Amino acid sequence: MATTAAAVIAKARGDVVSHFIRANAVSKESAISYVPSRRIRIRQFAKLREADVIRAADGDRYWIDAPRYKKWSRSRRRRMVVAVGGVALIVTKVASIAGMGR
Repeated sequence: MATTAAAVIAKARGDVVSHFIRANAVSKESAISYVPSRRIRIRQFAKLREADVIRAADGDRYWIDAPRYKKWSRSRRRRMVVAVGGVALIVTKVASIAGMGR
């Protein structure tokens, strides 16, 4: 269930990012209007705005800061690897302790 939710969230985030890349909205001068059509995209758009990956131009026009997106994405992947590694370590430790009691 959690894996499915993560996949849906990742797809929505990718859809938002792709929209700006396809429109070549990569600078303030090339900013476009964007109104997300689904609730999940609205949330991902807001998160990308909070991370300063998608930036506001004039009015309701936005653009994606591609270098910032790459840095933010890399950082998210690193944190995920550390988290998964930590969980794997804990599971291994618990399994070895449980095995010692036999």
